[in-house]
Amino acid sequence: MTMDEDLSLPRILCLHGGGTSSRIFRVQASRLKILLRSDFRFVFVDGPFERSAGPGVLPVFEGLEPYLGWVPADAWQTDEHKLKVTEVLKRAMRADEGTAPFVGIMGFSQGARLAAGCLMEEERRRLAKEGTKLANFRFGVLMGATHSPMLLEPGSPSYGGPAGLDCMDLSQTKYFASIKVPTIHVVGTRDPVCKGKKVLLNEYCDARHAKLFEFDGGHHLPRQNDAASLAELILKAYRYQGATGHWWMADEQEDVSV
Repeated sequence: MTMDEDLSLPRILCLHGGGTSSRIFRVQASRLKILLRSDFRFVFVDGPFERSAGPGVLPVFEGLEPYLGWVPADAWQTDEHKLKVTEVLKRAMRADEGTAPFVGIMGFSQGARLAAGCLMEEERRRLAKEGTKLANFRFGVLMGATHSPMLLEPGSPSYGGPAGLDCMDLSQTKYFASIKVPTIHVVGTRDPVCKGKKVLLNEYCDARHAKLFEFDGGHHLPRQNDAASLAELILKAYRYQGATGHWWMADEQEDVSV
């Protein structure tokens, strides 16, 4: 885990993609961090399982081993795996010295599917009046992921397989709850991992609060002007207070979508 210096800012939990690490994700998200340095404290967490480098990691991040993930490589989650990841996240959140609440969760690729799973579980727990498990997240930023969420509840459908691209239908299970907090779905138009699919956006998030953010690129985070537009959108999601209408249209002066 690595942390930023300002302890007083609202915090965003940051989950890297499969076959990378918190160190690599910090570099990948550096433009966003600079743009939002006065607004949020980013807390980056390492997945607990070692694996080979993920798509697009080499040769750019060669030598930055270990490469990590949120599920063992080429394996299906077990309840033991889910409990281990849950404890890793809780421990990282407790260890961070920040004093403000965790208000958002941001993930890339496999980390985005995990972030979506965390949001879905928090929504289910809210409806069941069970209290929060990780945090009362107010928004999610889901980048480079279009498939179903990765769940951490013991007994829930498991994520995994040789490619980790399974598209489970969770809608008919007791673990399903439509994600109602604002979510930003960041997808490169040339991303071979996403391939035009929008399952996560269309089937697991409330359409009134889910915003698709497409940019001209592949399986990576937005850069330059696209990153600036995304940063504006993140601030809108954070500031949303539940008013009528789409949150991304609040106080709209210009179109921030791409």
